[in-house]
Amino acid sequence: MYPNTPTFTFLHAHYQSPYVDFQTVEVQTRDHAPLQQMSAQQQALMQQFDAPPYAPAEAQGAIPFLLVGHRYLFLGGPYPPELLDGKSWQSIASSLTKGSRPAAWAVIANANELTASICALDGGKPANVCSTPVIRNAIKGLPVSVP
Repeated sequence: MYPNTPTFTFLHAHYQSPYVDFQTVEVQTRDHAPLQQMSAQQQALMQQFDAPPYAPAEAQGAIPFLLVGHRYLFLGGPYPPELLDGKSWQSIASSLTKGSRPAAWAVIANANELTASICALDGGKPANVCSTPVIRNAIKGLPVSVP
């Protein structure tokens, strides 16, 4: 429906800090060509959390599948793709610094939600990030955590 929506890739990305161990797997391109394979552990997590009771039928198989600390599950795009439809990378990036467009509001809100999930898991560290009012409010709005 939105085949030319600007996207980005985390292909081969990895990041580790005292707060985050970020691992990615991109299993296919936007044209469905295979890219990477999940490890056995990643496949087990996907099978566990991409099924009831965690994922409703309409969300199963959604991309992205994001599991934060085995506790917060985010399935599918965090905002409607039409917010980015017809926009260039440059206009989207520019709107983020200004925070003046609906696309910017959606992207920033999603970033705050992901930051809040990390802060909720790691005891509020780093405090200079986790103690800000916007992140404290985002923590209150996090989805129900998985057991």
